[in-house]
Amino acid sequence: MFIPSNIKPESNFYPLESRGPHIETFYNMVLTEFKQNLESTSPKFTNNLTSNQLNAIKMLTNNKKIVIKNADKGGGIVIMDNSYYVAESLRLLSDTTYYLPLDQDTKISFKTDLYHLIDEGYTLGILDKKLRAYLKIPHPVTAKFYFLPKIHKSLSKPPGRPIISGIDSLTTNLSEYVDGLLQKCVVQLPSYLKYTAHLLQQLESFEWRESYHWVTLDVAALYSNITHSQGLTAIENTLQSDPEMPNSQKKVHSGLYQINFGTQLFQILG
Repeated sequence: MFIPSNIKPESNFYPLESRGPHIETFYNMVLTEFKQNLESTSPKFTNNLTSNQLNAIKMLTNNKKIVIKNADKGGGIVIMDNSYYVAESLRLLSDTTYYLPLDQDTKISFKTDLYHLIDEGYTLGILDKKLRAYLKIPHPVTAKFYFLPKIHKSLSKPPGRPIISGIDSLTTNLSEYVDGLLQKCVVQLPSYLKYTAHLLQQLESFEWRESYHWVTLDVAALYSNITHSQGLTAIENTLQSDPEMPNSQKKVHSGLYQINFGTQLFQILG
């Protein structure tokens, strides 16, 4: 018996007793009026922003010379010159240790590989029919690259923390499924800390000795430096310690090496 997953596609259920031409007509009228109101030059709703604020937002939105991003830490807002943003993006992407330039879009070939793995999971009984359909994204978008400026390291030329946003991309739903299976394993790791309060709770029962010293570590490109083969091996070894998961579900498929964001085409999101 395989461990099921609770994730499923959003329901499109519509009560049968609510169907009918009158409801459909009312729905279409409201939707049309709402759309016309949004597109109107003089909308009927009252805006909670002043005209100066609206003009300022419009001016910033249309200003192609700047890029506005959240700071990597501290919750601040950073306004960068567009030329610097592009230059820093290209600097990060030029590191071929983590990024590989491609001469064609790989979504189609990766989609074929992924669908094959999903169908194999369905054949083995690991996935049910609904979950198999949910994991298959018929029209995936290209993952987008952007970075968050590390202003805590430099205010004038902050280095970037690279991020690839995979929302609605090929492996979005698959990532959700895998994450759900691994959550139980993660919280049982001896190095697991949920947040700062969790650390303080752990330290309350810790007895400090004079011979001890505080040490801090800053790992550069932590996740990018985890090779796929070693990462999959670590996951498989961890799953082996789970007595509730059947052995056939613990096996990490070698084909998964082909499914990774590190070798996909992406767009620079400014």
